[in-house]
Amino acid sequence: MATAELPITRDYLPTWGVWEGLREIVQNGLDESVQNSSPMEIESDGMAMTIRNVGSILDPKAFLFGHTTKADDARTVGQYGEGLKLGILALVRAGKKIEIVVGRDVWKARFLNSRKYGAKILAFDIQKDAYEEDQDVAVTIEPVEDGEREMIQKRILSLNSNRPEMVGTDAYYGSLITDEAYRGRIFVKGIWVCDKEDMEFGYDFHSVDLNRDRDFVRGWDIGYAAANIVNGLLNGEGLPESIVKRIYKVMTTGEGDEADGFASYLSLDAKKVLADVFRREHGENAVPVADSNGVRQAEFAGMAGVVVPRTMAQALAAVPGMAVKDRAAEVEIEKLYPLDELTVAEREKLATACLLVGEARTESGRSYVEIRADDLNIVDFSRETTLGLFQYGKISIARKVLDRSLDEVLQVVVHEVLHFLGDDGTRSHSEAQSELLCKIVTALWDKPLN
Repeated sequence: MATAELPITRDYLPTWGVWEGLREIVQNGLDESVQNSSPMEIESDGMAMTIRNVGSILDPKAFLFGHTTKADDARTVGQYGEGLKLGILALVRAGKKIEIVVGRDVWKARFLNSRKYGAKILAFDIQKDAYEEDQDVAVTIEPVEDGEREMIQKRILSLNSNRPEMVGTDAYYGSLITDEAYRGRIFVKGIWVCDKEDMEFGYDFHSVDLNRDRDFVRGWDIGYAAANIVNGLLNGEGLPESIVKRIYKVMTTGEGDEADGFASYLSLDAKKVLADVFRREHGENAVPVADSNGVRQAEFAGMAGVVVPRTMAQALAAVPGMAVKDRAAEVEIEKLYPLDELTVAEREKLATACLLVGEARTESGRSYVEIRADDLNIVDFSRETTLGLFQYGKISIARKVLDRSLDEVLQVVVHEVLHFLGDDGTRSHSEAQSELLCKIVTALWDKPLN
């Protein structure tokens, strides 16, 4: 009996066990069925399991490192041509007996204390001409426990008799798994890779890169591929509303690779679908904002700001009419009041607010912002709830604001004045409001008492 030694030490890939070994053998059979139209069959005989490819004959070169027929073949799960060897290594180390039909021969795997290498390595005892003619390639593993069979069936979708509900199969990116029991389960070309927390759906990806151990997918790849699968769903027809709401729910959590991917890579048309869900939930006058400052920005523009995760606010802001500045631009001025038409009390509040703004000083002692009452337009807006508007370099204040307390008038004036520095919701505008109000207080505190 001949013996073939493979230069693989017994302890190579120490974390691999029965699952990884069975996964590689089955995956090899699935790849062979795709490449050469050789159907894979799994047969059970007592405690033995045989994975067979009908009509395919195994070339002995398959046991050489560096030999592969799968490189650059997008149809296959394997790429490196190492799965068969390493899967056998893991199974023999776990105490399994492995027999492989190679043409007319039978190869039996074991560990050998190699004199040549001075280490325990994987080897095969070869029974030559065990058959009179070439046979279908077949790998027999024994024993295979019931729990191990069940594990394989659950983790390889094509072998699962109770396959999960899947939608949106895209030839390039993959499928969305909607079955609740599969939330956060990541498959690649039908084979389980890992489980991820903070995910609403499961996925069977077709085009992501795996590490060599096939147990890890980069978060960026998950988010990108998931978003492209969802793009196809939201841009198509007939998607159940329940699935649309679950996709929207991912956005509202704002956590994990799935949410990041949706926020970054959903198309504008897909975002429009989710914007419609937002409007139905919160009303036509609502806009998504990232924080309490955004709520104030929306209030000044006459809208209801709804605090959502920042990624969601930024994503939906790309939809026309969903950003504060977009909605503010819809506001029209219906009436302009000359200053001399204002009451004495109204003019005093306006002038006082402008004087207070002028009290703020920079480090060099100059006025932080200079503004006078006659620099402002006092108006009636088309939208009853709008308090102020910065448009075309001009500030307009709703006349009804002047009926409020001085501190409220000051808030509106400061808010609109600082639009010279940035739009609603921008960091420059938000930080400047707090800074200016603090400088006003400091300036007044430092003033000598009369």
